Amino acid sequence: MSRRHSVFKTVVGLAAAAGAAKVGYDQYKKTKEKFARQEQESENELIRKYNTIFERRVVEADEETFQGCEINAVGSHFILDLGKSIFTKDVYISLSAKASSVKIILPQNVGAQCDVTRTASVVQNFAEDTAQEYDCRIFVIGDALASRIEVIPMSFYADDDFDEEDEQKADEPAGADESDKTEEKNDTEGEEIPIAGESGDDLEVDEVEKD
Repeated sequence: MSRRHSVFKTVVGLAAAAGAAKVGYDQYKKTKEKFARQEQESENELIRKYNTIFERRVVEADEETFQGCEINAVGSHFILDLGKSIFTKDVYISLSAKASSVKIILPQNVGAQCDVTRTASVVQNFAEDTAQEYDCRIFVIGDALASRIEVIPMSFYADDDFDEEDEQKADEPAGADESDKTEEKNDTEGEEIPIAGESGDDLEVDEVEKD
């Protein structure tokens, strides 16, 4: 009797787990459809919406006048590349991130200020507008839950490339010197250095007259 009861509990547990998984998938599917519909409806609006759920996504806004946007990321890795966008005024980015990684790349002449409510999250602003030396600014506002937010200028990557080129150029002369030294060494290896007194012209033989 106890064995039947145990089997019954196992079956009920599996059924409950399957039902919960189906409910979770249905909820995910509805949310994804809702996100896609909202983003599509915002294509012709000044303030675009970028929604992502459980995916990796990169958005490049090339040669467009950026007016601001809304980012809603759930369990995702999202990159918004504004490196080639045109800025004519200060703009806002409304952010909502849950268990996500969000990276925003800015042009060199655009600064950023972040006002993000963090819960078990990290916010790093590498384009902080403290010196007021930028033409325009982006204000990132919103909330982050168990997420990582990064705001990075394009020069952040350009500096790394420049350093690598400098290191390669710095290595070239050193390599050339070493090769020159090797060639000089090889040229002198086959030469014979004369020793004083070895030449036949320098040796004189005195004849001894015998009585």
